[in-house]
Amino acid sequence: HTLVLRPDGWYEFDGGVRCKYKKAHEMFGAALEQAGLVYGHNIRRHDLPMLQAWRLRLELPPFRPLLT
Repeated sequence: HTLVLRPDGWYEFDGGVRCKYKKAHEMFGAALEQAGLVYGHNIRRHDLPMLQAWRLRLELPPFRPLLT
């Protein structure tokens, strides 16, 4: 899956679905939680804590434990 922030401030998910910030977090979170394994550069110490913090600010439920 892909999630791209466009210059006009809208997010584009999987090359077609356009949405605003909170909906983008909901869609990305749903895709992330379906993954059997999540990997990336510094994902445990940077990416996931940042995403988790934004989910809390947006009043979304925290991620369940993820295999990284």
